[in-house]
Amino acid sequence: MNDITIKEFSIEDKEGSIELLKTTFPGASNEETFKWRYESYEKLKPLIIIAKSGEKVVSFVSWMPWVFNYEDKQLIGYQACEGATATEFRNKGLFTKMFLFSEQLAKEMNIDFYFGFPSKMSYGPVYRAGYYPIINFKFAKRYLIPGVKKNFRLFTESVNFSDDDFFLYDDDKISPVFNQYYHEWRFQKNPFDYDTIIYEENNNKVLFVLRSNKSLRKKYGLIPKKIMIVDFQTTAFFDELIENAINYLCNEYKNRASYLTTFFNAQSSRGNLLSRYFKLKTRLESRILCVRPINYNKRNIILNGKLWDIMPHIVDYY
Repeated sequence: MNDITIKEFSIEDKEGSIELLKTTFPGASNEETFKWRYESYEKLKPLIIIAKSGEKVVSFVSWMPWVFNYEDKQLIGYQACEGATATEFRNKGLFTKMFLFSEQLAKEMNIDFYFGFPSKMSYGPVYRAGYYPIINFKFAKRYLIPGVKKNFRLFTESVNFSDDDFFLYDDDKISPVFNQYYHEWRFQKNPFDYDTIIYEENNNKVLFVLRSNKSLRKKYGLIPKKIMIVDFQTTAFFDELIENAINYLCNEYKNRASYLTTFFNAQSSRGNLLSRYFKLKTRLESRILCVRPINYNKRNIILNGKLWDIMPHIVDYY
């Protein structure tokens, strides 16, 4: 371990970093995903720390930038993203050293907090690095009944939106900023495939972003396919509008999937709306939000799980 150098990522480390990620995450990480995660976001740069043995990249840890609204200010959070270490260098404390190295850079970049959704295998290292588990988001389901599609003649579907379409959020909740730039970066430039459905009624819009699950499990001779609602935005909180939009969405996907699934904070306005239509919680699938304050002046806000109004789109894996 004496020949290990820990440093911030630079362009000459790109080829070695991609090779390590491809070896660690075969089929899930490649040149295309690297470009989206670390090179396509123009407003804030990612934070990447690597460890090298000689000229070889042997460990890689990264954080992606996210901008959040809270009251009359914006918070800057960086999500723990890909982390990989060559087999022969694992279990040697590299992650802890790289994390400590990153903290000073994070302060210089005015980052307010780190956050992430650790897997079962990474709970230990994440907690030891000072992350706090603040809320467990359990996925909820809405089953779809196949049949003849109804014709929604009274309502129209739009395929466009602009920043003039002001999607509502709770001022007293921590909510990711949503606008045209974010939608283009998160869903259109992303190498994964997403559907964006915009339902329009009386000049109000409801937007859903969906992703289908390609890893299907066979059970009792059937293959239940799920569609995940990764994001939900609305320009109005009218009950009738949301009910019509949900019915429209179910009508569109009822012959393509067995059920819709998502998670949300039921204590937020949009979470409260969704909880009326997604009542069945699954015990087997959930995501624990873990947060590591960097700006300790905002610690009490950041560590309050009830304040987080987020959905699956904020999980890099989705």
